[in-house]
Amino acid sequence: MKAEHISIASRLEDMPNIGPAVASLLRDAGIHEPTDMAGQDALWLYDKICQITRQTHSTQLLDRLLSAVDFADGHSPKKLEEFVAKRNALINDSGRGS
Repeated sequence: MKAEHISIASRLEDMPNIGPAVASLLRDAGIHEPTDMAGQDALWLYDKICQITRQTHSTQLLDRLLSAVDFADGHSPKKLEEFVAKRNALINDSGRGS
């Protein structure tokens, strides 16, 4: 069951929108506890994961990272779709969307 607040999330998999595969990628990137996601730069973390795995991941991974940072920063759980606009803005602002 997914946690409703960061204070009760004891594993990465307890966070909304984070399953075993993404949790494994986060651990590979040095993120081991849900609270480790607080204040993270999701785009930087996405790039780090792509570098570690030597592959470009789907932008849905970035959505999941944005969701995890938002939740770790104390916000209520949100549907993954709510992060698409923020992801697109980040990609465009970084110059990758051209």
